[in-house]
Amino acid sequence: AGTYGSSRILLKGIPRVGYSFFKTSPDMATRCAYLALQGGIRHLDVGTMYKSNAMVGQVLEDYIQHGLPQLDTKGNPLINPSSTQQQPSSLIHSLFGDNRQQKRRKELFITHKLRNSE
Repeated sequence: AGTYGSSRILLKGIPRVGYSFFKTSPDMATRCAYLALQGGIRHLDVGTMYKSNAMVGQVLEDYIQHGLPQLDTKGNPLINPSSTQQQPSSLIHSLFGDNRQQKRRKELFITHKLRNSE
């Protein structure tokens, strides 16, 4: 799990350190999501009212399928993983993914807010 104070330490299954997309402009959401994952953040706070769910969702899908991409000096991915997707070799693989994909999926913790009254 890591050492005390590490962002990898879980508190009742929730990573201690997270990134909120509140007030992150939708045009910056993709870059911010990649940078958060690159920095070891696995707890992401998204919300319908933030208007960035589609962008964050694409980054998370790419991360689960392909892992972390290399980033340029501005924090943008050098290669868009979603453009290099390969067809799964079997039905089982397409449903469950390989062990690395399962591990990446399990380590993510996503919170979602629908409206301000929550």
